[in-house]
Amino acid sequence: GYAFIFLAAPVTYVDVVPATLCNRLGANATVANLPAATYLMGGIAPLFLSMTVPHRLEHAIVVYANGLTAVFLGLVFLALVLPFPHWVPLLVVVGHGFFQGIAYSTATVFTLQCLARGTTQAGRNRMLQTTFFLAPVCAVIGSLAAQYVLGGHIRQLKFPYDFASLYAFGSLCLLAV
Repeated sequence: GYAFIFLAAPVTYVDVVPATLCNRLGANATVANLPAATYLMGGIAPLFLSMTVPHRLEHAIVVYANGLTAVFLGLVFLALVLPFPHWVPLLVVVGHGFFQGIAYSTATVFTLQCLARGTTQAGRNRMLQTTFFLAPVCAVIGSLAAQYVLGGHIRQLKFPYDFASLYAFGSLCLLAV
């Protein structure tokens, strides 16, 4: 699962790509930084959810959080490819930052809770060793692919379709998770 999350890293880690997209959509620097700021703000969600979600629902929360991430990425894709006024994609990208912060932080915390309850220490160590070896390799591949796409190397993908293709790919990756 983490391999797919890291392949989609350019759009699941809300930082440079959404800021660049906002800039290309005509936003000033303040608005272009809102997706990253709202992403960080969403990171408080696991604090509240871990106090209210029963242990029996932890696995379901991980699945739903990753599914919602796929939906949020898909909404950015749609906002870019459908004929909306320029402010609609901006609003969707900023909203994606916030909801991605909630979903990703929640998925991470509840994944670790599931591992702690359902896996031995040796099993967790093996899983984390494999994950944290393969996941960064996938992140590099995803980032290089994003640079290639956004660098104008695919003539058919002009703005905003170049960014839209990254969000579509990210949505498919998170659906696979």
